[in-house]
Amino acid sequence: AGVCQEFRGAGIQRSMIRLREEAARAKGWWGCVTTTYCNPASSNNLIEEGWRQYQPVTPWMTQGTQYWRKVLNPDDPRVRSIL
Repeated sequence: AGVCQEFRGAGIQRSMIRLREEAARAKGWWGCVTTTYCNPASSNNLIEEGWRQYQPVTPWMTQGTQYWRKVLNPDDPRVRSIL
């Protein structure tokens, strides 16, 4: 969730992250995945919202990409098969 430079620092990105999580929960998803690349501010926002870094078995982005996921429903049986 990118934010135009003139609006940065107001918590907009973190709000957009939370909105994406709410939409995923409403659809019954067990979790979410996203990526960052050379963007410490976005990485820090994901960390603050409870996201964790992980390494996918088959990375799909360019080298240096950071992969993130967040489990939204830890009681979902599908979660046990991927963690």
